[in-house]
Amino acid sequence: MAITFKLALRRLRRSPLATTFSAATLAIAVGAAGAAAVLLNAIVLRPLDVRAPEQLVSIAPMIGEALLGIPGETLAALQNSIGTVGPVCGYSRGAVGVQLGERISRKGLEAFSGSCYGLLGVEPLHGRLISEQDAPLVGESAPVVVLAYSFWKGAHNGDQQIIGKILTVEGRPLTIIGVLPQSFAGMHVDQGPDIVVPLGLTSTLMGQAPRTVALYGIARVSSPSAIDQLRVDLRSKWSEWWRATTPISSSRPAPAADPANLEVESVQRGISDLRKQYAQALYLLVGLSSLLVLMAAANVSGLWVARAAHRASELKTLAAVGADSPMIVRLLAVETLLVAIASAAGAMLVSVVVTGLVAQQLWIGFLPLTMRLAPTAEQLWLVALTTASLMFALSGPATLLSIRHTRAILRPNSTGSTLPWRSGLLMAQAAVTLVLVFAAMLATKHLIMLNRINPGYSPEGLSWGRLERLSGAERFDRGAYIEQLVSDIERHAGVESAAMSNTFPTTEQRHLSALLPAARPGSEVSTGVREFKLSPGFFRTLGVPLVSGRDFHSGDDAEGARVAIVNTTLARRLFPAEDPVGQPLVLIPSKRTLTIVGVVADFSPGDVRIKDLAAVYSPYLQDTQPLGTSFVVIRSHAGMPFSALAAVVAAGDHHYLSVYRSVREHLITLVGRERVLFSLSTVFGTMGILLGAAGIFAALAHSVTMRAKELAVRVAMGAQRLRIIGAVVTEVTLSLSVGVALGVPLAWLVGRTGTAILSNHSFTDTPLLIASVLTLIAASTAAAVVPTRRALRVDPALLLKE
Repeated sequence: MAITFKLALRRLRRSPLATTFSAATLAIAVGAAGAAAVLLNAIVLRPLDVRAPEQLVSIAPMIGEALLGIPGETLAALQNSIGTVGPVCGYSRGAVGVQLGERISRKGLEAFSGSCYGLLGVEPLHGRLISEQDAPLVGESAPVVVLAYSFWKGAHNGDQQIIGKILTVEGRPLTIIGVLPQSFAGMHVDQGPDIVVPLGLTSTLMGQAPRTVALYGIARVSSPSAIDQLRVDLRSKWSEWWRATTPISSSRPAPAADPANLEVESVQRGISDLRKQYAQALYLLVGLSSLLVLMAAANVSGLWVARAAHRASELKTLAAVGADSPMIVRLLAVETLLVAIASAAGAMLVSVVVTGLVAQQLWIGFLPLTMRLAPTAEQLWLVALTTASLMFALSGPATLLSIRHTRAILRPNSTGSTLPWRSGLLMAQAAVTLVLVFAAMLATKHLIMLNRINPGYSPEGLSWGRLERLSGAERFDRGAYIEQLVSDIERHAGVESAAMSNTFPTTEQRHLSALLPAARPGSEVSTGVREFKLSPGFFRTLGVPLVSGRDFHSGDDAEGARVAIVNTTLARRLFPAEDPVGQPLVLIPSKRTLTIVGVVADFSPGDVRIKDLAAVYSPYLQDTQPLGTSFVVIRSHAGMPFSALAAVVAAGDHHYLSVYRSVREHLITLVGRERVLFSLSTVFGTMGILLGAAGIFAALAHSVTMRAKELAVRVAMGAQRLRIIGAVVTEVTLSLSVGVALGVPLAWLVGRTGTAILSNHSFTDTPLLIASVLTLIAASTAAAVVPTRRALRVDPALLLKE
């Protein structure tokens, strides 16, 4: 056996290109496909680790992706009135300031009503979980907290005596009553909680009047098929329950009371922002990676067949010196085994690396991503087993061909006419390569387009910070505080100007599904707008020009007249033939009437994909809500260090700095989906070109090897070498033409699918499709010329003597 291994290694070393290409091709293709499958499973398919997750449903009134909330009284009425559903609990999530020692940091929070953990079937690791007594749907909640496993292990070092200790959350002492098991990381699977509190406690922690309001109701049905009936039952009585449990003003109907806004969906896989954003893209990438695996398989098989034909004389020599068929089969099997081991190891490495790189680009939230995206040991072994099995299956035709050679079944005078599979293989490879190249070019072009979009201001030298409210700082002189904070920031060396807002620059495309209605008084013309609250000097800090009117000033405070500035998009929609300055504007749900004092140029409120957004800007000093989370925007020459800004904010004694980064860096994170698609599709497209060219090379190498004597005869009879090369290339071109004809509709389908994923991009991109075809033809032509020229360099006399 040792001799067989040595001989196999020697044979592999004699063909390093074929060996390396086979191992690397399968490793990259199967590894990339495995990474795509791991990501798809983690983000889209993985169910919650709870009892019978397929029976869980979420109940939520919402407009687009805007959750409207459900009072605890309404959830209680729902539970008592619907016979098709068992216990109903309330669920919310968010982020709060948690004090650890002297430091306050932002931590993820989930809030449950008392029946949730019993409904889910989750048991505590230590202590107990939130019960009905702790968190009733109606009534006061207890000041208790449950720790997530990761927070308990990290921040508390797995303290076994943690039960009964105090954790300060938003300045309020909460008693620790339990620790969640490691297997349950919360209902929100992207960003699991650090702590869990009773549902009714969240309003108190946020500095609001005590009230139990859930973002979702969670229920359990008898079977997944009962969800549709539950949806019908709930919508039929929803308005009735809402009116009975929630005071409603006839002049201000609540959108949450509208049954059309009630969403009842399966929640067996938990709640996920990543799933909403990436599900389509991941299915597309799994499809592309599957095509890549098929192409790699065809190429490796073709390459090994070509290698077997090219090295037939070696096996004949072995047979001549006494090697029998079983020994040759063992030799070929050992060769395959060595390549399979290398391929499997490479595939595992590729899966780990690709998932790691993608995971870094997926999440743009302010809290860490807690979803496990790295492949498990079982998944890695599955990738390795798939790769090795595929290698053995692909080596089968080459093994059969090698045995035929050793038994001299092939006729000595055979011209080795083209194999039946060659033309079909070339056509299939051309079609798949075209799809992969087009997808790569589509993603590349879209990312370039996004990077070239002018946000309406210069991000260079611009940075922003997120300010979180300190507990006990609900009531203070808003105007004096903002003026002092901005002034203190502007006194720092290198700072040109600063301002505050309620959201900029964190607005994302997917968060604009619910807009505020606005109209001009006495007119039926209305439009959906997004309201932004700003401090004086905001437009100056960003460098956004005023088109007409004036900017906000310190007099636009709680005592002043209610004013607003609109962007040019809103001005054109509501006042197409009039000067908007001086005109009244009504924000319909609240019946607030604002006087327009200025018009500002359009600019992106965050995500550069947001276009034609009608925006109204109101003074931050006139906002009647408590000043909670805020954003400060700073334009500076050299940048203001985090420590310096944090010290200025802390000195105000109302906020602390949780996030601070450049606007340019943040804009890049907001197009993370496009960057992920660009990276993966570019890899797939590049591999498609390489595999397509290699496949053509392998098929032609085998064909030319089998036709070597025929070509030698033609050269000996005076045929010009260039003409022979041209004939072979023409034959390849015909097969490529058929492959291109098959690939264009597939590329069109991929492009159309990409349209739903890549906004602001047309799938009917003819120039990109033509470029993809030309790239394919260039690579294929080069691959066709190489083996033909190599065969024609051999002396015809030597071939004819064999």
